[in-house]
Amino acid sequence: MMAKSYRTIKMLSEFGPSLTLPHSRKIVGTDDLYELRVQVATNICRLFYFYYNKEIYIILSGFIKKQEKTDPNEIERALKIRKEYVDEKEQQNKLEEENNEGK
Repeated sequence: MMAKSYRTIKMLSEFGPSLTLPHSRKIVGTDDLYELRVQVATNICRLFYFYYNKEIYIILSGFIKKQEKTDPNEIERALKIRKEYVDEKEQQNKLEEENNEGK
C-alpha cells in the first residue's frame, strides 16, 4: 500500500491538476479539497490534499477506507488541518513582509 501511495503521489507531482479518476478527484461540497485514491486488492486508502498558491501540493491526511462513502469526519479533519496550514503560512508571510519593510 505504501509503495502504491508513493507512486500515486509521484503521479500527482508529474500531472498536477490534470490527474483525474481513477487516481484523484475533487471532494464534493468543498472549495479546494481533493483526494488521491489508492487501492491494493480490497484495501482502499484515501489521501486528502489541496493546491497551495497553485504550485505546491499539500497532503493533509489519509485513512484506510472501510465504507462505501468517505467518512465526513475524515473530510472535516482534513479541512481543519488545511485551515491551520493556510493560517500559519499567512502569518509567516505577514511577518516576512513586516521584516522586509523594516529593512
